[in-house]
Amino acid sequence: MAARAKPAASIIAVWQGPTGTARVFMGRRHESLRFLPGFLVFPGGRIEAQDRQMTAFHLADRCVSVLDLEGSLGTGAFVRAALRECEEETGLAIAPHLAGPLQYVARAITPPALPVRYDTRFFLAKIIAGTVPPRPLNPGDGELLSPDWYDEEALKSEKLHHVTLAVLHHALAINNAPKRPIERLLVADRKPKAWRGLPPQRSRDLKALNQDI
Repeated sequence: MAARAKPAASIIAVWQGPTGTARVFMGRRHESLRFLPGFLVFPGGRIEAQDRQMTAFHLADRCVSVLDLEGSLGTGAFVRAALRECEEETGLAIAPHLAGPLQYVARAITPPALPVRYDTRFFLAKIIAGTVPPRPLNPGDGELLSPDWYDEEALKSEKLHHVTLAVLHHALAINNAPKRPIERLLVADRKPKAWRGLPPQRSRDLKALNQDI
């Protein structure tokens, strides 16, 4: 019997400086962790009890409607968890640096065969432009090592999971075309009943595609 996918949320913070090059805030998971050890990931984590009491904030109105249609834990829980986990793991508080409301851009569900599974919503956070990107105020809790801002060229030599890459490219496409509506990305081996959007991309298909590049 497949393990239940735990609800989770993650932040894809994107900053663009004077040159226009986009940088994404990511950190490396500790080698001792069971899920994606040593991989570069976006800050994020499981929904906690304290997150479930929150109402939606810092989120675009149309994204609130979409999350409400999915009807799981309530919109505010995912937004709160994404922002909270980023600050706890890295020491960077995203909310004061937002250039606009968060965008709900992707959802990824870990395949049923794996022992640790998450049902994660990903939110794009556009950061206010400046001469330098915002820096963490403290080192965080140690779950993510050396969090930093990476451009696409630097990420080519990093250890990224194929689903992370798919979500990253989708989020950057939305970031680079703010006036052109782009459908959310769903990565799931089984289409969830609550999904309201396009057919899902299978994790194994994304892996094969990534190997062909």
